Amino acid sequence: MILVTGGTGFFGKTLVRALAARGEPVRVLARANSDVSGLDVPNVSLVRGSVEDRASMEQALRGVDVLFHGAAVVKELVKDRSIFDTVNVAALDSVLGLAGQAGVKRVVYTSSFFAIGPSDRAPQRVADESWTREPRYCTDYERTKFLAEAVVAKHVAQGLDVVSVLPGFIFGPGDMTEGNLITRTLLDLE
Repeated sequence: MILVTGGTGFFGKTLVRALAARGEPVRVLARANSDVSGLDVPNVSLVRGSVEDRASMEQALRGVDVLFHGAAVVKELVKDRSIFDTVNVAALDSVLGLAGQAGVKRVVYTSSFFAIGPSDRAPQRVADESWTREPRYCTDYERTKFLAEAVVAKHVAQGLDVVSVLPGFIFGPGDMTEGNLITRTLLDLE
């Protein structure tokens, strides 16, 4: 069984449908108010809950072999800035801890290239796993994606198999969510 957090978002819905089309049994953790349209496909089941809620995460993780963790606050600004730390850092720490306890064999964590930071001081240097960034951030999203990588490293050191994926901008057809930044920007330019 595969569990996808963030499976109701722009990237997540595409991932869920692709996994289901391959015949994989997929469970999606979805908030009570999440738009689940487009997920009523074979091999997909829903569990209502939140990455911040331990009980719903424990329920969602039962019988799971692989976790695709994509749940995050992907916004430029919010009134209560603490939500970035709550979801992007603290909930990630909790989810990874619970995944380890549940015996999940592999976690694929979708982060962001913002975790790496700018390379303006060393333009000829490739930003790889040895890259260390300057501690300056333009947004809370960027800051918390950087902090989240340390959370992942902690769980990897404790034996959890985690692969971090740090994509740049994701764009294409789909819902006009905060995560569909490029398409929204292009539509604004029309």
